[in-house]
Order: sequence, then structure tokens, then C-alpha cells
Amino acid sequence: MSFYQVGKRSEHHNKASKLNIGQMLDLTLFSAYYLSLSLSRTQVKVEVFTVIHKKILLLLSLFQKNTSLVQSATATQAD
Repeated sequence: MSFYQVGKRSEHHNKASKLNIGQMLDLTLFSAYYLSLSLSRTQVKVEVFTVIHKKILLLLSLFQKNTSLVQSATATQAD
């Protein structure tokens, strides 16, 4: 396999493995809904939603940090 083919394969894999923030939130919320249907005890549901809520907040904070980093890098390049 040539270097070019390896690079193309890696590039395709990176595109396929990246989810945007909306897709991640959709998957997380769908998982939460599915778990809530399958669980019968209220306490377990509350614990699961608490964990999922914390994960969503973490994803949003990471997204905001990445956005601010991109904006600052773009502003630096413009100067």
C-alpha cells in the first residue's frame, strides 16, 4: 500500500468517525429516552438522567471551548 493510499484511508476514517455536536446530543438524548423506557425504578431513572445531563453539559462546554479557540486563532491570523 502506498503512502498516498494510507493517507486517503486515514482521511476517510477521520471523516466517518467525527460526529458533530448535534449528532452527539441526539444520540445521548435517544439513549436516555430508551433507558428510561427500560428501567422501572424511579431512583435509577434519576441517576441515569443525572449522569446523562452531566455528559451533555460537558459536551457543550467542550464545544464552546473549541469554538472560542477557533475564533481566537482566526482573529490572530487576520492580524
